[in-house]
Amino acid sequence: MLYIGLLLLFLNEVSSQQMGCILNITFVSNDIKITQINLTLNECVCYQWENKFSGFNYFTQNQTCELFENFTTDFVLLWDIKTQFCFINRSTGKICEHYCIRFFTL
Repeated sequence: MLYIGLLLLFLNEVSSQQMGCILNITFVSNDIKITQINLTLNECVCYQWENKFSGFNYFTQNQTCELFENFTTDFVLLWDIKTQFCFINRSTGKICEHYCIRFFTL
């Protein structure tokens, strides 16, 4: 029984990733790689994980996802009431060469 519990604990660590979202913010950079339309927020998250994108902007008004691969170029965060910026939450990771941002989950 102990082995089954340890196996389930291991599988949980392997198959899950933390994700962060910031409401009313749009990530703007040259790293936008693909745009998907008519997706729910959950479908965007699944698409991101399946295709190994680093994050996405989700536009609630027209259910559109802008997905990007990494944080390698300069970027700007813009305030937009109908947008969510979602990203894979690496608890202590460098986002790009010029900026070091640490994410903490409360």
